[in-house]
Amino acid sequence: MASKYKNTFKNLKLFTIRDVAGSWKNAQEKHFSDGAIFDQIASKQ
Repeated sequence: MASKYKNTFKNLKLFTIRDVAGSWKNAQEKHFSDGAIFDQIASKQ
């Protein structure tokens, strides 16, 4: 599949949760706990 669409879509640089947040627990707290980033974005809509 990737070779079929290589001229249509650029390669993506993938990353892990550990690379970005350190752990799933940290990611959950930062983005989805009460008042966190998700709530802040959702409240503006």
